[in-house]
Amino acid sequence: MTPHSPQTFLAHRSDSLLSLPGQGRSAAKQLTRITDQYFIHSFAQTSIAQFKKIFVVAVGSYGRSELCLKSDIDVVIIANDLSEADQARIASQIFHPLWDHGLDVGHAFRDIKDCLSLANKDYTVMTSLLDSRFICGDREYFSHYLEQVNNCIEASHQKLMEHLIASRMHRSNIDTADSYMEPDIKEDPGGFRDYNIIGWLKKLSKIRHAGSTSLESSDSTAFNITPAMDFLFDVRNVLHSLSKRKNNRLHLDLQPEVAAILGYKGSSRSSGTEIFLGHLFDCLSQVRQALHFYSEKAQLSLPNQCVQAIQFIPERSIDNQCLVQVVSSVEVNRNWEDSETSNELSQQVKLFNDKLYFEQNDLIVKQRDSGLDLKLVKLIFETMSTTGVEISTHALLFMKQIARSSCRHDDFLAGLRSLFLYLLFGPRPGQCLKAMRQCGFLELLVPELEEKWYFVQFDGVHTYPLGEHTMHCLDLLAGNNSDSGFMPEHLNLCKDDHELRLAALLHDIGKGARDHSQAGADMALRIMVRFDIDQLTADIVACLIKNHLLMAKTALKRDIDEEDVVAEFARKMGNQERLRQLTMLSYADSKATGPRVWNSWQQNLLRKLYFKAQRMFSRTILAGHHAGHRMAVARDRIRSHPDYSQSWEKLMDSMPSRYLLKVPVKEVIKHTRLVERFQKFENEQDKALNVILLTEKGPIGDSQYWNLILISKNQTGLLSKVAGCLSMNQIEIYSAGLFTWDNGIAVDMFKVSPPRDPLYARQTWQEVRRDLSDLMSSRKNAADFCMRASKSAPAGSRFRINLDNESSDFYSIVEIITPRHPCLTWQLSQCLANLNLDICFSVISTHMDQASHVFYLRTDRGEKLFGNTREVVKMVHAAVRELFPANK
Repeated sequence: MTPHSPQTFLAHRSDSLLSLPGQGRSAAKQLTRITDQYFIHSFAQTSIAQFKKIFVVAVGSYGRSELCLKSDIDVVIIANDLSEADQARIASQIFHPLWDHGLDVGHAFRDIKDCLSLANKDYTVMTSLLDSRFICGDREYFSHYLEQVNNCIEASHQKLMEHLIASRMHRSNIDTADSYMEPDIKEDPGGFRDYNIIGWLKKLSKIRHAGSTSLESSDSTAFNITPAMDFLFDVRNVLHSLSKRKNNRLHLDLQPEVAAILGYKGSSRSSGTEIFLGHLFDCLSQVRQALHFYSEKAQLSLPNQCVQAIQFIPERSIDNQCLVQVVSSVEVNRNWEDSETSNELSQQVKLFNDKLYFEQNDLIVKQRDSGLDLKLVKLIFETMSTTGVEISTHALLFMKQIARSSCRHDDFLAGLRSLFLYLLFGPRPGQCLKAMRQCGFLELLVPELEEKWYFVQFDGVHTYPLGEHTMHCLDLLAGNNSDSGFMPEHLNLCKDDHELRLAALLHDIGKGARDHSQAGADMALRIMVRFDIDQLTADIVACLIKNHLLMAKTALKRDIDEEDVVAEFARKMGNQERLRQLTMLSYADSKATGPRVWNSWQQNLLRKLYFKAQRMFSRTILAGHHAGHRMAVARDRIRSHPDYSQSWEKLMDSMPSRYLLKVPVKEVIKHTRLVERFQKFENEQDKALNVILLTEKGPIGDSQYWNLILISKNQTGLLSKVAGCLSMNQIEIYSAGLFTWDNGIAVDMFKVSPPRDPLYARQTWQEVRRDLSDLMSSRKNAADFCMRASKSAPAGSRFRINLDNESSDFYSIVEIITPRHPCLTWQLSQCLANLNLDICFSVISTHMDQASHVFYLRTDRGEKLFGNTREVVKMVHAAVRELFPANK
């Protein structure tokens, strides 16, 4: 049915079939046909429809017949001498009805001369002319227009092609965290914009070569992106349908819904959303690779291009200035018997536009065998590893052919394994690993990693797919990061640590299993047998993989001031070398998880645990055996302080043993002064003071946290009141050390996030003190504020509560993992206070949208929790769910 009116047209556009899974590209063509019919009919009703030298063309996605549900509809009416009155009348008849119904319709009235003039000034206009498609009007005049456009484009062919290549090639190499967390399927690398550039490059080549495009070759079939684009059209249509507007960004909260509509179902290893995202990243990568291929081919087709010999390639070092002679440095590792062949092979790799290419001659094409193939592969990969120059997609395609033809030759595979390890232990392991995968060698060598390259964890914490994460890990350990300020002296020692590189390569290979660390260690042992790695090295690598989460979990979720905790961690490490290796692996793994996961607070905790464990290795007897001696030393140091007075003796007698053992003497002296001040005001009835709150910035140069010291009479629910007043002022608690002296005074220490506006930090802390005083005197109620702050949990959020009675001799440890919420700490501490549980210590950490609370608890009688612990877990779970009513 022809849409004779806007209402009929809109009814056809809203057909639910257009947004069904699998209809993406066909839906775009159908939508284009429906829109064409509307313009054909509407134009026929105008008074100028029978005029000569006037026609309507579609441009943009409409011109390419790629309209999605909410895409802009861009048309140009080409005519000579069309009056403003005629233009207004046409717009009223054709465009106004569409605008009235909320459609985004872009239009312009131009003559051919205007089009060409604008195109010569603006490459964006010129690319839109490339997409011109006739809709209705004078077809003969359109043919004349098309001829003029082609002449204009041919005259600017080289500049336009250079512009297209430059405009996207830089961004296509940049992976940002947002491109993985919430990908924009139009503008991000591998999206529709890259797909459009591929199309424009092909059209330019056709115009240049009179219809037979030089960009199409037998190699082009290796980059068949039709299935990938069909999928992306599907995703875009579903996005438009769900958002009810033009939206190309796959926001976190939309990802599960899009996955469900497209029919992705979960498995025992992954959710449907995770499987969908893995497929999405795979498709985006295919389009990105295709853009590289066509851009390189287009560059080669341009005149006056200089191909350099391989001898001189820019060294990608820190200063990026020196030149190195690549061939001589690489050949040391080859030991080729045939020096004549070696010299001939050295001429087979060329540098062009900062990429490595193979010279296509008889030696490469006709004289190949598995031995020669291996030498060629070694030559180009070792050159890449030495210099950092990327391998061109043309060379990668050639090596894909080698992978297919030589994969059954044992000698070739053995040599390839040796090369793989050489690259893994080299200066650019991430870059080389990616290239190894792109040419098919990773699938031959480590198919377990190839299979999980796009494995995604949809949990609000993990930013990158598994393969990308692994590359980041390797590059961090190789020192390829200008911001590697974490224990640099230890990182330098690890740069050539082969065991650590192997562990980083395989540390997540068990992902999908219930215990991926243990599963990964088992898989790694089998893989290292394949690589003929000695048993001692294999056992060390497996140990690192098995424990690769241990250090982060211990530092972030346990009280590392407890000597038993550090002693148990050190026991599992076994020696200082293993401790150093695991520390560096934990650093690389945490930082490579995502930019918002690794922060100075976590750095400090890892560093603190490392040095505590290192000191423990240097002792012959655990310091716990000398606890009494350590407390005596602490008291003697306090007595030797210039401000010491006899009144301090009474205060020292009231200090708990745990406090004296955990808190540095410098801090104890500071607390003693504050307690003296508090008692002085407490005894003056006219100046009653219910709390002292001291605020201090973190270490110099670190603005990511503040230290708070709270002095108050101990009372039930004290932590909940502190958490409440901080929540009211948008400040998060990172950790809490809570001590009650024997005289009934609470001495609590907190590490918290900085005030939102650093310029008004003083005013913020004054407001915090007022709110805390009001809460402690019951003039305010934090519940009123926190209950108004209820919200939905972000997509992919986890809820987990675990009560551990085994890990500590003195405390019950409850670990609570939930979505972030401004009042979460208040709600949890209030719940525990209502259960008459005393919070002695707490570690709180946040990873983007997830929060982790670990509380060390005792009953009001000073005992661990026994009896009905399930009831405690149930009550805590109910308290958490109150904050997220939409997720109940």
